[in-house]
Amino acid sequence: PVSWFESFYNYQSYRNVSLPPTNQLIGRCGPDTDPKVCTDRARFHAALARLGKTSMDTEDEISLLFGLRYEKFETKIIENSKQGGNDDIDHRRLAEKSTQKDGIPNDIFLYEVRQVTTEASKQIPMDLRKYLRVNTDFPDIFPFKQNKTRTINICEHDHDAVRALLVEHGTDAADWIRDYFVNSSSVNLASPESFYGFLDDWKLDPCLAK
Repeated sequence: PVSWFESFYNYQSYRNVSLPPTNQLIGRCGPDTDPKVCTDRARFHAALARLGKTSMDTEDEISLLFGLRYEKFETKIIENSKQGGNDDIDHRRLAEKSTQKDGIPNDIFLYEVRQVTTEASKQIPMDLRKYLRVNTDFPDIFPFKQNKTRTINICEHDHDAVRALLVEHGTDAADWIRDYFVNSSSVNLASPESFYGFLDDWKLDPCLAK
């Protein structure tokens, strides 16, 4: 999520989209932030949950999808309390409103985009062929990289707050994907060992290793 946010911010800037500082992009995309670039879009598990591949009937799963660590959610609770509302938010009700009643019937093929730049790229075509149930060999995957001027370096101190939140989102997403999503019989992973290795990276701040 951290690298994704940096890449997406820089991509939009490259397209001459005027963006505010990153600390103004915390929370949901909208009129108060930006219609496309915001930290909530890094909650990848929330999007995957809409496919309806998990039961979403336990408090542990709901807490990963709608955890109190999210700054906007905490703010809503505080505001609700000040107005004399109920602090005990019903996560199950939120889940029912935020997911499809009956998930899509299709099987899912899931890979982490960085896998195409590693040795796993040799395995992905074979896994994809198995997923699609075809006998024809697929061509090798070759990564494509563009060198463009960066507008921001996410590792600079100006972005510490955003980066910390993105790591929290990445931790929740990684735990939910590993503990719930991939347990569905209709979710197929590309090169599982490689996938899980990259998934664990979502819980780390990549800037601390630099």
